[in-house]
Amino acid sequence: MTDPPPAFPDASTRDRVHALLADAGYREDVIAKHVPGRGFARGRMSREALQRTEELDDRLHALLLLFLFDSPVPEEGARGSLGRAGVEALASSGMVVREDSSLRPTLHLVPFHGVVIASDVRERHEERAADFVLGAFGTARNLAACAFRDPAATVLD
Repeated sequence: MTDPPPAFPDASTRDRVHALLADAGYREDVIAKHVPGRGFARGRMSREALQRTEELDDRLHALLLLFLFDSPVPEEGARGSLGRAGVEALASSGMVVREDSSLRPTLHLVPFHGVVIASDVRERHEERAADFVLGAFGTARNLAACAFRDPAATVLD
């Protein structure tokens, strides 16, 4: 991810970020309604999908810009939609960095089967970073769909 990787400095910051995502509706079912076709599942975030998110709640729109579209957001606008405490929680955990009066995401967050999976932003993939962390798209979703959900005595991996 980044150097050093994002980490919550304490439990209250972790809880604040969790509440920020939950209260904004940063969930797979909500996001899938606004990203056309199977784009969300495959990680294809088009300009059209980005425009569709403009209709959403300001908090969710800001979080999607940052963590799903890997786009910087003006810090003043982020404070208006996410609140000062929300922006500080994201910054103190290293999930965003401040650059030229904007917040730039340092990771990609994808809601997947009730959890949120963190991975590297596209920029790190383009740099061909040796420690690049792949996200929950395409193949990972196909593999998860094949996984056994019931207890089994033996499973071949």
